[in-house]
Amino acid sequence: MKETGNRLLHLNLDIFRDSPEEVQKRNYDGLTAFIFIGMAVSLFAWLLSGIITGNLLSSNITIFLIFYIILMPMYMVTVKRWNGKHSLLMMYIIVAIALLTSILSGTVLDPDTPAFTYMVVVIAAPPLIFDNPVHILSFSYLSSAVFAILSMYTKTPELFAMDMSHLISASALSTGLTLIILDVRIAAAESALEIKSLSEHDPLTGLMNRRGGEKMISTLMEQDNHGTLAFIDVDLFKNINDSFGHIAGDAALSEVADTMRKCFRKDDILIRAGGDEFILYFPGLTDEKTISDIMDRYATAVRELNIEECPGHTVTQSIGVIINDGDIEAYEDLYRMADQEMYQVKTAGRNSCRIVSTGSLVHNV
Repeated sequence: MKETGNRLLHLNLDIFRDSPEEVQKRNYDGLTAFIFIGMAVSLFAWLLSGIITGNLLSSNITIFLIFYIILMPMYMVTVKRWNGKHSLLMMYIIVAIALLTSILSGTVLDPDTPAFTYMVVVIAAPPLIFDNPVHILSFSYLSSAVFAILSMYTKTPELFAMDMSHLISASALSTGLTLIILDVRIAAAESALEIKSLSEHDPLTGLMNRRGGEKMISTLMEQDNHGTLAFIDVDLFKNINDSFGHIAGDAALSEVADTMRKCFRKDDILIRAGGDEFILYFPGLTDEKTISDIMDRYATAVRELNIEECPGHTVTQSIGVIINDGDIEAYEDLYRMADQEMYQVKTAGRNSCRIVSTGSLVHNV
């Protein structure tokens, strides 16, 4: 029990800063469940009320209409127009609608009875949102403050006192429930991210593996985010393994990967394609002079590596680079061209870089 309490007081909130896409995805999943389950329940309640009263038009269809006229179009906008993005904002809007509806029905529209509906909604709705607990609880407490003000002005002192008593209990329960559910959802998200990272990264170098990296590049190209692709092969890598052993070979690859992280931008995609081959993608970078300077600095840094496990050995590379300013749409085509340029370098004697733009202008670095 003590361990659970300590964990709730020290939730790992880094995921909300470092993994916005995962947060959006989980809110989108929650949004989907909320919309469709809510529609099913509302439709059932409407039909049941109509059967009991004998007249569907005289039944209470407010909640059902809210789902169909307001919430469903909002969901469709999220799916069709934004492709699931902004789902966190949509969750706040939808929960706000539910809270506001229950506040009005429990105060202005029905000032003569205790507002039990709002108590249920304030307990159940905030835990649906996957966000920083400070944001969720502030949002929940703000709605409670609005409810308290309306209750004070629309109800008798006795009913107002009853509402406040229920509100304190409901808010405390909502806070505890929100923190517990957040703890579980954060742990699940962290586990999913860890599994995803392991499946998409190379264990030796920490760079992305071919599967994960090529998927990212293809996605960027589909979004018309043009850039530059480099295919790199470490020259005569087999000689390192034969002369110094495979542990030395692994150390050399790790040093090359570390040099990549130091020389290239944070947003550049760095891939270990397998063995001694690497693929790099520079999104948004198509200036030939800039690319030439960057690759020159990188190649020089690798040649200057002093690898303890490979004393006296200089690591060189054969590099083929393709600048894509929009003429190439498929990743496979870009990859094939970079691969061809890399083999041109190997054929010409290795330890060099060929940079080819869409105008087929070639420079040697």
